[in-house]
Amino acid sequence: MREALPLRLILLMIACQRAGGRIHLSQEEMAHVLNVARTKANEALGEIMSHGIVSG
Repeated sequence: MREALPLRLILLMIACQRAGGRIHLSQEEMAHVLNVARTKANEALGEIMSHGIVSG
């Protein structure tokens, strides 16, 4: 089964999005909210970025 973390991260970013599409969350904050290690949040963010869903 494919890891659901990237999808959970996308939903978190949508929920926290501000005007202009900006998301002001650190990787540490993302990891805390999703209850995962920062390294896992970073991997999920990298996957999302590799698909062009978000940019840095």
